[in-house]
Amino acid sequence: MTAASYATIAEYFRLGLQVGLLLPAQAVAWADAEIAAAEVAPEELIEVAWAKGLASTMDALAAVPGERDKQLAGRWLLGFLGQSIPASDEDLHLAVQSAMHIARHAELGDETYYRFAMIDDELSLATTKVYGTVEECRSSLVAELAEYQPLVI
Repeated sequence: MTAASYATIAEYFRLGLQVGLLLPAQAVAWADAEIAAAEVAPEELIEVAWAKGLASTMDALAAVPGERDKQLAGRWLLGFLGQSIPASDEDLHLAVQSAMHIARHAELGDETYYRFAMIDDELSLATTKVYGTVEECRSSLVAELAEYQPLVI
C-alpha cells in the first residue's frame, strides 16, 4: 500500500474518531493488521499501532505522512454510517447529526451538508408531531447514505 493510501485511511479513522463514530481501538487494529501483513513494518503506522487513548490515536493518525483525500475518507464514513441506521428516534437524530458533521469536516460541500440538515429539520418536526413521520425521515436518511460505500480493509 502506498503512503497516500495510508494517509487517506488514517484520515478516515481520524475523522471517525472526531465525530464519535469510531473507536481508537479500531484505528490501532487497522495499523496492527497492516504491520502484520507487511514484509517490512510500515514506519508511518507504528505510532498508530502504539497509540493509547483518543488524543494519542488522533495525533498519530494526523501524523501519517502522505497526501490525504479527506473527501474520500468522508464518503467512506458516510458509507459506514449507512450500514447501521438506528431504530430509536433519539439515535436516529444522532446519526443524522453525525452525517452532518462528517459532511462538514470532510469538506463534502454545502449541498451534501444541507441534504442531511434538511433531514435533521424534518426529523425535528416529525418528533414533535408537527409534520411528517420519523419513518419518512429514516427512509430519507437511508436513501441519502445509500450512495456511499464504506471502507473495506
